[in-house]
Amino acid sequence: MLKRGALSAGFALVLLVFPSVAGADAIEGDELFTYDSNAPGADPHGPFICGETNSFTLPKFDDTVKVFAFGQWRQRELVAVTVNVIGAARDGYILLDSEDPGEANAVLLTIGARLRVTSDTEPAPLVVITFPHDSNSGTMQPDSDGGADFTGSDSIAAVADGDTDANHATIDVAGDPGKQAPWVGAGEYVTWNFDANSHLFAEIRPAVEPEGLLQSPTYHLVAEVRYHWQVMPEPLTGVVVGIGGVAMLLRRRRRRTAHC
Repeated sequence: MLKRGALSAGFALVLLVFPSVAGADAIEGDELFTYDSNAPGADPHGPFICGETNSFTLPKFDDTVKVFAFGQWRQRELVAVTVNVIGAARDGYILLDSEDPGEANAVLLTIGARLRVTSDTEPAPLVVITFPHDSNSGTMQPDSDGGADFTGSDSIAAVADGDTDANHATIDVAGDPGKQAPWVGAGEYVTWNFDANSHLFAEIRPAVEPEGLLQSPTYHLVAEVRYHWQVMPEPLTGVVVGIGGVAMLLRRRRRRTAHC
């Protein structure tokens, strides 16, 4: 059974209760929460400006939710926390205009943003991505107009146009109550912090110092927090099955003896 539902503005939950058997001794599943800064009602709502710090909240893992496993309703154990971040920058640009009347220049320009996402919870995953990789390369011809008008063959530009990039990080908390505790709590929330800086690169050959204009890009992000859980069979289950098997074997042997 797959249950989906929006829990509050700006994020959603997907609870995967289609457990899959891991090997032959564990049942596993995932609980997924999503924050989308571009979604209606998101708090906070993008776009965001490079240089600012913002935060959002997503629920903790609810260990009171049980699953039917190994013949009974069992509590789930949190084993890993993964955060996947998708970012997109837009509306930024870098413009260069040659003021050298002597020779042309080979130019490579790149513009984007460097985004960091982490939480106040320790230990916490840290995701760092640089997005997008909007680049432009070409020849900036010698100055032809005697001024920096940023048009014509003596100028070149790179523009952030909304391309996306993604990265993720995971922490393993299996079997460690100290690491599990900060992530577990019915009705409780984890605060996730994020910030970004403009990411710029310019290579000019031969090296000159042209006039330049820069507008830092704005950005949106989607953060997906996945809680991976498992249910292990109780050791007693194997003992009971073993005893039952021995009992059946003895019963068969008695029947064969009586028949003879």
